[in-house]
Amino acid sequence: MLGARDSAGNFSARSVQDLYITSVGYWPMGYVVCNVWQVMDVMLCTSSIWHMCTISIDRYIGIRYPLKAAAAARLNQPICR
Repeated sequence: MLGARDSAGNFSARSVQDLYITSVGYWPMGYVVCNVWQVMDVMLCTSSIWHMCTISIDRYIGIRYPLKAAAAARLNQPICR
């Protein structure tokens, strides 16, 4: 589900930017909006990557140490100390 949402978000962000550039030949919204658009795109994509890495680590710990992971989940404590 997370992968589908990330793909849809990246596809829509890139589609809008590419649509403007290919149809008009330049970015018609100005320099500031262009920079904000690019910063937000990179920031949100990076956030998505970090989120998926965190989920992967959590799943790995749950498989590798099932008893510790279950106890930590109940106590709401970090596994790594």
